[in-house]
Amino acid sequence: CYIATIEPSIKTSKTTRPLHIKLINRGINGGGVLQLRDGAKEAGYPGNSPQNSFANLIASDKADIAVVYIGINDVWWRKTPPETFEKAMTDLAAAAKKTKPRLVIATLSVHGELPNGQNPDDKNIDQFAEITRKVAKETGTTLVDLRAAYIAYLQNQNAQLRVDGSLYYKPTGVLTYD
Repeated sequence: CYIATIEPSIKTSKTTRPLHIKLINRGINGGGVLQLRDGAKEAGYPGNSPQNSFANLIASDKADIAVVYIGINDVWWRKTPPETFEKAMTDLAAAAKKTKPRLVIATLSVHGELPNGQNPDDKNIDQFAEITRKVAKETGTTLVDLRAAYIAYLQNQNAQLRVDGSLYYKPTGVLTYD
């Protein structure tokens, strides 16, 4: 979980330690944008807890900032239509405006780590990342473009020059494990 990864840095940094930042993970393992927006009686995997809708969660958490990083499952196996994804992302932004947390949305990143557009889902991931950028712009929401950052990193860090002069790219394991 990303929160477990970043929380130690936030708690030990000279800049952020005095702010007493509390992180709450509301991710739905295996969930997509509709499960986030509407809530889920169960998550994508057995044994996960039910979750309220995004609007109810941010209201009850009284969050100052809500970060939404969603989309890979929508592309990968939920097969969410792009127009449904866009509408749900717009609904999340509207819900945040009603309860006043500052919303930050992040583009989906990668499913496969070949940096040259040859992962099976790259075309759809690019489309959904562009939808996320559009929603952020149209709703005045802060955007973190993880897709662009991941691709830039992979283009610079995921290449090995072989003796025969060809390049080899690791398909996974550079930034993600799945």
